[in-house]
Amino acid sequence: MRPLFLALLLIVSSYIYTQEIPNNSFETWFTATEGHEDPENWSTANTTTNVFPVNKITTTKTDDAYDGSYAAKLTSQAVLTFVAPGFISLGNVNINIWTQQASITGGINFNLFPERLTAYYKYSPAEGDFFRFGMWMLRDDGSDVPDTVATALYNGYDEMSEYTYLSINVEY
Repeated sequence: MRPLFLALLLIVSSYIYTQEIPNNSFETWFTATEGHEDPENWSTANTTTNVFPVNKITTTKTDDAYDGSYAAKLTSQAVLTFVAPGFISLGNVNINIWTQQASITGGINFNLFPERLTAYYKYSPAEGDFFRFGMWMLRDDGSDVPDTVATALYNGYDEMSEYTYLSINVEY
C-alpha cells in the first residue's frame, strides 16, 4: 500500500475582515511527550498512533512549504488492522485504535462569516484513495448535539505534485 501525502497551508477568507486562525501556516511546532512534533494549536492522530505497539506518525513537519518555513505533511499509516488517515483539526481529536472509532470535540471561537475556505496543497494519493478538506462551524447551544451553522467541504482525487490553490465556498 502506498501512503497518502497531503501538505497544506490553510487560509480562511471573509468578505471584508479576517480572523486569524492560530498557526494557520504551520510555522510553530512543539515536541510532544511521545517524542514526535505536532503543530501548535492543532490536534493530530499522532498522540494515539505513536504509542506502543503502533508507533506510527500521521502528521509531520516538512520544509516543503508553499509559504514560510514549514507545512504539515499528512500521511495515512497502517495501524493494527486498519489505515489511520493523516489529519489535523483545531478541535480535540479522540481516537480509539482498538474500536476504530474517532470523534472531534471543541475547536476555536470564530465570530465572522467567511465566504470561502482557501488553502494551498500538494497531494500524492494511494490507489483508490481521496482526501477531504473541510470546515464545520458549530454553535454550542448547550444540548448534546451542537447546531451546524456552516460547512465547507471538498473531496480531492487527483495527484498534485506542485502546490495548488483551493477555494471552497462556505455554505450557511
